[in-house]
Amino acid sequence: MKRNEILTMRAEIQRASDEGDARRIEFVATTGVQPDRAGDIYDIAGIGLNNFKKNPVMLLQHDRSAPIARVDSIRKEGDLLLGSAIFPPAGVSQRADEVYGLIRAEVLNAVSVGIAVMKYEPLKKDDPYGPMRVTKSELREISVVSIPSDVDAVITARSEEADAPSNVGAVQRQERKQMKFKTLQELLAYRETKVARQSELANFVIERELTDEEKTELAGIRAEITELNARAEIFEAAAAEAARSATVVGPAAPAAGLQRAAETARPAHVDVTPNGQPVERGLAVGMVLRALYQAQGNGHLARQIIDHDYNQPELARALGTGAAGTGGVLVPTRYAAEFIELLRAASVVRRAGPRVISFDGVGTISIPRATAGATAAYVGENTSIGYSQMATDAVTLTPKKCAALTAVSAELLRRSTPGADGIIRDDIIAAIATKSDSQFLTGTGSASAPGGILVAVAGGNKFDAQATPDVTKVTQDLNKAMQKVAVANVPMEQLAWFLHPSIGYYLRSLRTGDLYAFRDEMLRGTLLGIRMFETTAMPLDTITEGELTVGLMAMNQVVLAEETALTLSLSDQASYDAGGGLISAFQLDQTVVKATISHDITLRHAEAGAVITDAAWVLP
Repeated sequence: MKRNEILTMRAEIQRASDEGDARRIEFVATTGVQPDRAGDIYDIAGIGLNNFKKNPVMLLQHDRSAPIARVDSIRKEGDLLLGSAIFPPAGVSQRADEVYGLIRAEVLNAVSVGIAVMKYEPLKKDDPYGPMRVTKSELREISVVSIPSDVDAVITARSEEADAPSNVGAVQRQERKQMKFKTLQELLAYRETKVARQSELANFVIERELTDEEKTELAGIRAEITELNARAEIFEAAAAEAARSATVVGPAAPAAGLQRAAETARPAHVDVTPNGQPVERGLAVGMVLRALYQAQGNGHLARQIIDHDYNQPELARALGTGAAGTGGVLVPTRYAAEFIELLRAASVVRRAGPRVISFDGVGTISIPRATAGATAAYVGENTSIGYSQMATDAVTLTPKKCAALTAVSAELLRRSTPGADGIIRDDIIAAIATKSDSQFLTGTGSASAPGGILVAVAGGNKFDAQATPDVTKVTQDLNKAMQKVAVANVPMEQLAWFLHPSIGYYLRSLRTGDLYAFRDEMLRGTLLGIRMFETTAMPLDTITEGELTVGLMAMNQVVLAEETALTLSLSDQASYDAGGGLISAFQLDQTVVKATISHDITLRHAEAGAVITDAAWVLP
C-alpha cells in the first residue's frame, strides 16, 4: 500500500479512538496481484461481498467456533480488499481480549480470507490442475492468523489505548529491524536471550504486579521476538527453496535396460512435519480431513489452512496438483501411497502376501493363465510324435470402488495434534480393512464389487467338515485341505489359513490327554506349519449348508490390483447405519467421513485353494 494511504487509515483509527472506539484494527484482507503461498491469484473484482456483509464475522485461525471480532467495513480498492474490524469491549470474551492484546503487541500481524471458489482458470494452460486464477468467488469469513497465505495480507493499523507503552513505537521497531547478525545461529542465540528474559518477567507476575517499566520492557521483548522469528523464517524458507532447486549429485544414470524401471519408479517420499516435528506415516490423511472440516468442505480453503495454519506447504502444493475426487478431495499420490502401505498392514488378506500390482494409468488389467498344458510322451524309433498345444485364457481385473464410512467426533476434528490425526487415520484404515477383507475372502462378486478368492476355489476343493469333531477329525480335515492344494501342483511355501477367531479359540482348546494339540503352534501364528490369519471377515455359521468356514489359499496365486488414490469427503448432516438403525451425525455432533479407494482381486487358478465348509468348530 502507498504510505499516504496507511497514514490516512491511522488517522481514521485515531479519530475513532478519540470517540471511544479504542479496540479497532485496519487490514489488507487479500491482494489480487501476486500469487499466494499456494500459487493462486484471486481477482479482487470477482469476490462477492453481499452475503459476508450479512454476517461480517472475524475468526481466529479459520476456526468457526472461535469468533473474535466484527468486521465493520470491507471494501475493494483496485487490487486490494481492505477492511476494518472492531473487537468487543474488554471482559466480554477472554479469547478476543487475548487476540487483541497479541495484535497490540504486534505478535499477531496478519489476516487470511476464507473464500468459496466459484470460477477459476489455470495460470498455465499446460498445467490444468496446478496454480489457478480465481475469477469468481464469495467471501465467507476473515481470520486473524499466525501465518497468512497472502504475504501482503497484514494488519496496517491498530488503535492505541491509554495504557499503551509510549516507547514501543515506530522508531524502536525500526531500530530492532536494523539489527545485524552474521549467521542464523547468531540470530537464534540472541533470540534465546530475549526468550529467557521474557520468561523471567513472566515469572514475576506470580509474586507481584509488574511495574510500568517492566510492562514496557515485556511488550518490547514480545515485539522483538516476533520480528526475530519472522527474519529466521524468511532465511529458513529461502534455504529450503535453494535445497529443492539444487542439482542432486548421485549415481550415474541407469543403463538402458533399467531406464524403464527408473522412469516408472515411485515418487520420492515427502514427510509431513507439523511445526517441523517428524510424525508417523500416513498422518496427511488426518490433516486433510481436519482442514476440510474447518473449511466446511471447501477444498481450496482447506489447502490454505494446511499451508499456513498447519505449516505444511508441501502437502498444500500437492493437493493443488491433483484433480478433485468425486464428491470429495483426492489425496495426492505420494501421501495416498503411505496410507495404502498402512492399510496393507491392517488387512489380513493384504498381510498374507498376495501379488500386488498397480492400476495407475492402466484401468483394466488382463492376466493370462494356462488351463491345459502341453503333453509329452516316450516314443520309439521312427514313431510319430503326437501333437499337443497349451490351452490358455485370461483373468481380468477392473478397478472397483470401496467406500468406507466412519464417524468422527467434532471435538476430535478440532484437535490440531498428531495424536488426533493418528486416531482419524486409524479409524479410516480399520473401516476399509474390515470391508475389503470381507469382500476379498467371501464376496460373491459383481460388476461393482470384487469376488472373494475363497468363493472362486474349484468345487472339487470344497468339502464339509466331519460331524462331531475331535482332535483326530479336525486334524484329518486340515490335512485333507492341504492335500487338495498339493495334488494341484501348487507350491506349498506361500500357503495361508483364514478362519474366524471363534474357530481359533476352539482349536487352541483341543487337547490330547493333558497336552494341547494346536495351542503352542497357533500362538506362534501357524497351524500345521502354515501361516494362520484370524479375522471376523470369515463367516461363522454351523447351520447353513455350504457356508464357507475355514479357507486355505496359496497366496502366490492371488493377484491384488490397487489404484494409488484415496478420495476423502465428509458431512456433519449425514446419517449412518451402525448395525442398530440409522444414527444422525448432526444430533451427536459427529462428522461422517467417507473414504473411497479402488481395487480388485482375483485367483489365477481355481485349484490353488481349499475350503472346509460347515465346520462346527466352536466352543460350547
